[in-house]
Amino acid sequence: MTAKHESQGPGASALVGLGLIVAMGAAVASCLIAGYDKAEDGGGGAGGGTSSASMASADATASGSAGGDELPTCETTEFPEGPTGAPSNGGVDQWFALRTITLGDPSVPTKVPGFDLDRVESCNDDCKGDVECARPDFLSGLTSREEQKRCDWPKAVDNTAAYLFQSAGLGFGATDKLLTDGAEDGTWSLLIRIQEWNGTVNDAEVTVSVYSSSGWEASVGGTTSSSGATVSSAAAGSSGAGSGGGGGMGEPEPAWDGTDIWSIDPRSLSVPSDPNTPIHRTELAYVAGGMLVAQVDGLFFAGSRRFPIQLVSGRLLAPLVLAPGVPPKIEGATFAGRWRIADVLDAVGSLGSVADQGGLPCIEDTDTFKNVAGAACLLVDVTVPAGPGTCNALSFGIGFDAEAAGPGGIVALPTPGECPVVTCDTLLAEEN
Repeated sequence: MTAKHESQGPGASALVGLGLIVAMGAAVASCLIAGYDKAEDGGGGAGGGTSSASMASADATASGSAGGDELPTCETTEFPEGPTGAPSNGGVDQWFALRTITLGDPSVPTKVPGFDLDRVESCNDDCKGDVECARPDFLSGLTSREEQKRCDWPKAVDNTAAYLFQSAGLGFGATDKLLTDGAEDGTWSLLIRIQEWNGTVNDAEVTVSVYSSSGWEASVGGTTSSSGATVSSAAAGSSGAGSGGGGGMGEPEPAWDGTDIWSIDPRSLSVPSDPNTPIHRTELAYVAGGMLVAQVDGLFFAGSRRFPIQLVSGRLLAPLVLAPGVPPKIEGATFAGRWRIADVLDAVGSLGSVADQGGLPCIEDTDTFKNVAGAACLLVDVTVPAGPGTCNALSFGIGFDAEAAGPGGIVALPTPGECPVVTCDTLLAEEN
C-alpha cells in the first residue's frame, strides 16, 4: 500500500511568498530501532532477518482472515537485525565525510529520503493506524493541498521537510546542488565516525558519532590526527586550502580518495577543545550484512550559509562499501529523524544574523520570515520526544554518499546572534 502523494511539478507546491527568500540569496538487540517490532520476514543479509513495524496487528489480521477478509499489511521501514555470533569490540576508528546530499524532490515521490518514523501510514484509508500526535489549534482549517503535504511518501516515509526545502532551499543555501557542490569544493560537510568496529560486514556492537565540519583542510597520506584516528594513505594528496575549503578555479579541493582532512565545528563537542567528546554519539549501533544501523541524533550546519538542522530521535541506515586495498565508503545512505518546529523557526529567523553574511539583523519581523515560517508550521506531523502528544516537529530525511576521511583541527565559525523567539501560535494568529 502506498500513501496518497501526487506527483507535482516543482512550481505546483511552492509556498506562498517564498520568492523573497530566494531573492535573499544500549546492548544490541535483534531490533535496535526503538518503536519497531520484529517481523520474521527472512532475508536481511548475514545478520538474519529484518526488523520492521506493521500497523496491522496479529490479532486483527487473524480476525480478518477468519471472516474471509484479510487485512492489508502496512508498509513501513525495515532495518537489518543485529548479527549473531559476529566478533565485536574491534579496533577500527573510521571517519567518513558526506560528499553528495539528497533532500528529496516532492515531484518525484519515490525519491524522497526518510523512514517511517511514526509507524503510521498517513492518508492510506486501508491501512492508516493510530495517529502519533494531536493537531495543534493552528492546524485547523487546512486546505486540501495543505492536508496532502502531511501525507506519507511511498513506503510510509515521513518527510514533510522536503516541501520546505523545495520552496525555500535557495534562501537557506540548502538545495541538493548547493549542498553537494559545497561538499565537493570543501566548504562544508557532515562527518560520521565509526569506532570499535572490526572492519568487516558484520559487527554486533559499534559506536557511531556525528560531527559538523567547518570545512576541508587538506589531503595528506598516512596522517594520524589529534583524535587518534588514522587517515588512509591509499593515495597521497596535495596541500589543502585550510578550513575554508577550496572550490575556486585552480584552488585545491578534496581528493575524495580517503586522504582528506576535515575540520570539526566545536558546536559538535561537549568539550570544545576535545574532538573525542562528540555531543551526538551512540553505542546503539551495529553492522549487519555490510549495513551500518544506528540510532543517533545530529546537529549540522548545512552549506555555505551554515543553515542549522537539529535532528532528534535520528535513525541512520548506511550501506558500507568494503573492498580490499581501497578506503571504505558509504553509498545510498539515509539519515532521518524529527526536527522541532521551534528549532526550524530559530534557524530561519537567524539566517541574516551571521557576521560573515554581512551582519544583517534577525528577520523575524519581515514578510519573508512570516511566509516561510508560517508554511513550516503547517508541516508539523510528528512529536519530540517521540510518542503521544501534540505535533511539534517536522519529519526530516536526507540521502547521502560519503567517502573515507579523517578529522583535522577544531575550527570555530561565526555563529548566529540571539533573535526573538517566535511560535507558530503567535505567527499564524497574526495571519488570521
